[in-house]
Amino acid sequence: MKLVIGFQMDPFDRLNAATDSTLLLAAEAAERGFQTFAFQPDALSYYDATCWARGTWFVADRGGRVEPQKEDLIALNMCDLIWMRQDPPFDMPYITATHLLESVSLESARMESVAAPTVILNSPAAVRDAPEKWLVTQWPEFIPATCISADAEALSDFYRQHEHIVCKPLFGHAGHGVAAFQHGDESAFRDHLEDVLVGRTPVVVQAFLPDVLVGDKRVIILEGDVLGAFQRVPASGDFRANLRLGATPQPTSLTPREQEICRAVGGELQRRDLFLAGIDLIQEHLIEINLTSPTGLVTLNQLYDHRVESVIWDAAVRRLPQQISDRHA
Repeated sequence: MKLVIGFQMDPFDRLNAATDSTLLLAAEAAERGFQTFAFQPDALSYYDATCWARGTWFVADRGGRVEPQKEDLIALNMCDLIWMRQDPPFDMPYITATHLLESVSLESARMESVAAPTVILNSPAAVRDAPEKWLVTQWPEFIPATCISADAEALSDFYRQHEHIVCKPLFGHAGHGVAAFQHGDESAFRDHLEDVLVGRTPVVVQAFLPDVLVGDKRVIILEGDVLGAFQRVPASGDFRANLRLGATPQPTSLTPREQEICRAVGGELQRRDLFLAGIDLIQEHLIEINLTSPTGLVTLNQLYDHRVESVIWDAAVRRLPQQISDRHA
């Protein structure tokens, strides 16, 4: 009997077929003979004590090509496993989706007609409790000097204490709204705060780490252990080391301090049952822990001639109840 895999993900036409990690996971699922179903968070509904999703059965291949098969409305408890893979921002619709997905596991666990509870990766409740730019504050010894606030005066006080700072939305993503300021830029900093503090959502202000100009490091963590790492070198004239913004990936290794950071963070992710994560490091400092939709799997394969998606799926299948896992090992 085929496994049924749900992908809560972004629409196909918004994905970069050549680099998208979700499509890579879907391609591996197809090669293993699994059925794959894609849906977006705004297509979720809860009624008759069941969480439903309107979406599309599809097949993906290793070239990033997607073949939609048919549209459907399904009860998500029919899925053996669901990947929660839509991009942030981490806003109220995102949080609502975590509650809806969490109901699937609870519902399938109590239904006699369902063979086994649906496994969801990453755990919706764990993701909800661990915003990417907030979770790092658990390790003050590893992060740069940091202020998180919606109070413009507190943020300005922090700015005046540091020669060079970077400001970013607390729940943003992909480098949007991120800006750096040096002493003498106070007027520009104040104007930026007026823009980013709309709605009184806090922002993160940190001491600027100059080594970001030569690249940060993305480390993929699977079940608490390092799966791989690469460096991202920003595009000329930019300090944001994001591949979507033109950064260039390069092979890298981890220093002893970076390995220490990964062990500490990996242990906590394991304790929280967070299956797959991406850690961002700059100048041997912890910057973010990406849990919502960790990316970089295609890059790891390209740089090191790996097939990390196979390792990830082996681990994911082991999360299934034993009688199902044995059939698909």
